[in-house]
Amino acid sequence: MAKTLLSTGFDVFTLSVWLIFNRWDVVGWFLVLGFGYPRGVSLTWTEVDKGNDDISTLPFTFTPDLTSMGITNNRPPTTKERMADDDQEVTLYNQNCIKSPKMHAFGMQNPMKAMVYKSNFSETRKPSNPRKFRYTNDCNTLSREQRLFYEENGFVVIPKLVPLDYLERYKEHFQEICDGRIHVPGLTVMKDIAFNKNKPNERIINKIQDFIYDDVLFEYCRLPQILDYVECFCGSNIKAMHTMLINKPPDPGSLTSRHPLHQDLHFFPFRPADKIVCAWTAMEKVHRGNGCLVAIPGTHRGDLFEHGYPDWESGVNKMYHGILDLKENEKEKRFYLEMGPGDTVFFHPLLIHGSGANRTDGFRKAISCHYASTDCYYIDVNGTTQENIAHEIIDIAKKRGLEVDDVKYIWQVRGRLVRGIESTL
Repeated sequence: MAKTLLSTGFDVFTLSVWLIFNRWDVVGWFLVLGFGYPRGVSLTWTEVDKGNDDISTLPFTFTPDLTSMGITNNRPPTTKERMADDDQEVTLYNQNCIKSPKMHAFGMQNPMKAMVYKSNFSETRKPSNPRKFRYTNDCNTLSREQRLFYEENGFVVIPKLVPLDYLERYKEHFQEICDGRIHVPGLTVMKDIAFNKNKPNERIINKIQDFIYDDVLFEYCRLPQILDYVECFCGSNIKAMHTMLINKPPDPGSLTSRHPLHQDLHFFPFRPADKIVCAWTAMEKVHRGNGCLVAIPGTHRGDLFEHGYPDWESGVNKMYHGILDLKENEKEKRFYLEMGPGDTVFFHPLLIHGSGANRTDGFRKAISCHYASTDCYYIDVNGTTQENIAHEIIDIAKKRGLEVDDVKYIWQVRGRLVRGIESTL
């Protein structure tokens, strides 16, 4: 080939330039054969489709320092990545790294190939172009690092998002509901089964839900700082679909205050899952002792598991479904989300999560709302793994005087527009 080019008037310089811009695979092997490469690095070449820069398909794991997200864990991550924007250098440690399809080892653009390599040493690179995201929208609220964190793990914690005086107002209102001083239409009060025969009070109520007609508590669902983040997941047209204030009183020794590992999508007869998100705000300090949330990072990228009531000796609270036959090695990957008052975690409905028992003398209160895009649509859950929970929801509705045969009508009553316009949901 070189003789042919030279015979047609190409000199050596022209040939070199042509090779650099058109045949990096040839140049790369010349460099490797001529200079070698660092010990411990294996070079492989792979075809990459032009323009395919969706990070969900690239063979590397992004796990930035979790403490930068405002949360702690007794198993710190092994990977650190700092990324403020496309112009800042990114350092990856001990990972399977991939160059962008438009950037490879020599810092030049090649429209046909990218070099994928494995390394046991740290390597610094600059992304050549923004990546496409599956689970988050392009908005100015989440930083790039936070978006990448959510894409990889299925949750992100925003510290001190809700002011403390708001939380105190919600606590006082909850106490008034527990004492029977306030009656809220449509509100569901759920008691721990260990105290089911006692009169309602703060120490036996594990949560209240469906407070869409309570002006005080529903204020949380309409907070602009919450909705600005929700837009990053659901888009600009948002409905509040499920509301809860979780009390988690001190466990009486039965361990009934714990919540089995589950996926929230099990309860929802609407899709797509990627347009649903939960905002969960700690109303006081939550930690392992009082039953903080636990999650298995990355499980939002998997499927919906079959759910049911776990076989616990002391029984399980009503509607506390958990994943059946979850593998033990998966449970060992759980991460403890210890949070302070006002800290808010946003998480995907397929993320596997739960909470432990409250082994303290105090409460572990949190307020939450599941949001969905109004462009979501209802599905038929008959014959699916969600059929069991749908029948339970319908039975509860009938006991309260709502005669329905399709669970979607119950969710239509539960939902309330909080931003944007109505659509199919």
